[in-house]
Amino acid sequence: LQRLLEQARQAVDKGDASAAGSALSTAALIAPDNAEIATLQQRLAAAPEVQSVLERAGSAEAAGDLAQAQTLLQKAVALDPQHARAQEDLKRVSASLSNRGFNAAMSEGYAALKAGQYDSARKAFSTAAKLQPGSAEAASALKEVAAAQTAQRLTALQRQGAKEEQQEQWQKAAATYEQARKIDGGVVFAGEGFKRAQARAQLDKQLRTALDD
Repeated sequence: LQRLLEQARQAVDKGDASAAGSALSTAALIAPDNAEIATLQQRLAAAPEVQSVLERAGSAEAAGDLAQAQTLLQKAVALDPQHARAQEDLKRVSASLSNRGFNAAMSEGYAALKAGQYDSARKAFSTAAKLQPGSAEAASALKEVAAAQTAQRLTALQRQGAKEEQQEQWQKAAATYEQARKIDGGVVFAGEGFKRAQARAQLDKQLRTALDD
């Protein structure tokens, strides 16, 4: 009986309705109340449609339309959840589709990063990270975005502080350099600029006090 059932399973997976029907008919004579025979008969009834869907999925995959192939394979699995080929093909196509999406998102992210579009870059890299959870490449790319944004912000603060010093707005310059120190306490320009601007601000205050007196 088990040999006949295994023959039937293999025949159903291959789409060989004749061989599957023959094996099941013989098996039914041996054990007419066997539940697995009934299940295989249901699978056999769905086999023509499953095979048709699998063929369409194969054509879609060959044409590079992985999304359509995935949709069709999901339908095949829904028609016959025990169909080994349908399950394997769905797993493979889904993985390929995920890899394609991951690579596209990473490319988009790096293009945005190069253009200085940091929000777009972060969004793309986050999409990639969701497609492949735990990806070291996506995590590294997100760190690159954060580092680039930090560098941009520090450069802007350095320019702002220098401009405020030129205009002798010492209090404002000190506050600007303090912002930079809070972002990265190890930045040389921020530490030196803060000390310089703070000293000049105190000197100005002392001069004003002396003049007022």
